[in-house]
Amino acid sequence: MYPKIELIISKLLFSFDSIPSPRKQKLIELAAQLKVSLGSATALNLVFVCTHNSRRSHMGQLWAKLAALYYGFENVNSFSAGTEVTELNSNVIEMLQKVGCKVSTFQNGSNPAYLIEFGENQSLTCFSKLIEHEVNPRDDFFAFMMCTEAEANCPFIPGAIHRIGLPFEDPKVYDNTPMVSDAYLSTFEEIGLQILFLFNQIKHDNY
Repeated sequence: MYPKIELIISKLLFSFDSIPSPRKQKLIELAAQLKVSLGSATALNLVFVCTHNSRRSHMGQLWAKLAALYYGFENVNSFSAGTEVTELNSNVIEMLQKVGCKVSTFQNGSNPAYLIEFGENQSLTCFSKLIEHEVNPRDDFFAFMMCTEAEANCPFIPGAIHRIGLPFEDPKVYDNTPMVSDAYLSTFEEIGLQILFLFNQIKHDNY
């Protein structure tokens, strides 16, 4: 991984105690479920869902990939999706560049696709898409609902093994304010903290 990403991971690993107890318990229970799936399936597919697939769902997808690499899980795949198609938000792109990722346009258009590089030969292609888009798994996946709106609008997701409510505050509320950069970084780190904790639990059997 690129050095700045590694530094963020190193910082977050010492902050697990800051996760609220109810959320921490939920993550511990989820880790047990993921551990079972890892042992019985050839691959573990995680899909992060948010209404517009423009902010938090992409952060979740990236962090799942980073956590899997950090903890040595080669058979974990991460995806993102929405209940509507918009585009990857420009504030997310700027934030990813600030934390050390390399971002380039993979495909132009009203809903551009971006190549997000976080290490040598380590990357994700990100763009806004529906859950049923062809790049996402059709079945046997865990669906992480990253916002309360998507959770309410998608009471059932075809093909999902489990549907997990894991909402985070939308940094969109800080768009066009002086706090926008700090808000997006804070959301990125909060999502990263909890996903790293989740994978730490799977790796070390702490539940």
